[in-house]
Amino acid sequence: MKMNWGTGMAITMIAFMAFIIVLAVKMSNIETNLVEKDYYEKGQNFDKINEMKSNFIKKGDVLSIFDNETSYTFAFFSEMDSGYIHFYRPSSRKLDFKMNCASRSTVKVDVSTLLRGAWNVKVMVFKDGIGYLTEEAIEI
Repeated sequence: MKMNWGTGMAITMIAFMAFIIVLAVKMSNIETNLVEKDYYEKGQNFDKINEMKSNFIKKGDVLSIFDNETSYTFAFFSEMDSGYIHFYRPSSRKLDFKMNCASRSTVKVDVSTLLRGAWNVKVMVFKDGIGYLTEEAIEI
């Protein structure tokens, strides 16, 4: 069958539009992992967070992290009033989790429960109304 140039141009344009539509649908269905869900609120608390980080640095002996082949141990200088340890996986938000560390002087995390790779660990604790915050990058 013989086609004229108008038919060929119409077929090419329809194929190109279909290609663009397929790409747009695929791109809109990709899951994005933001560093923080509530980054706006975190930005408003920037001074408070920096103060907690400086409290941690000034105190010096708030936390020690020990690692071996089977576990990570977080040892605090004394029992905390409240606080948590947040394990953040940069590649997937679904793997993130928090552990409560209030009224404990040590917290042990079994490495077998964590996937191999990079993790960011944020430790935020409060003792006598003073907040302490540190962030560490670990590789399992």
